Amino acid sequence: MKSMMMTMDKQDKGNDNIAEVEQPKYPYGLRLTLDDEAIETLGITTMPEVGISLSLMAKVKVVGVSATEVLKDDDTTPERRIELQITDMELAAEMKNHADILYGKK
Repeated sequence: MKSMMMTMDKQDKGNDNIAEVEQPKYPYGLRLTLDDEAIETLGITTMPEVGISLSLMAKVKVVGVSATEVLKDDDTTPERRIELQITDMELAAEMKNHADILYGKK
């Protein structure tokens, strides 16, 4: 697994004249919110404690791909983007067999 936490140089430090505000540790778009229906579908009967780590396995569909030219340091560099739609997922306190989760037991 790859850590998606932003490095210090990627975090927006903002204006030095403004009181320091805690910056997000992860890029925008990587937070999932599960509503009551999703919680029920996933079979969660007891809410987890804030701060614990769970395992998330998901199957996604690519719904968009784009590249935009951006001028950075006198160099035109493409800014790439991939949009993913989660279609299936499993949330667990411990790791399970990934193939069984994604494709079902055979």
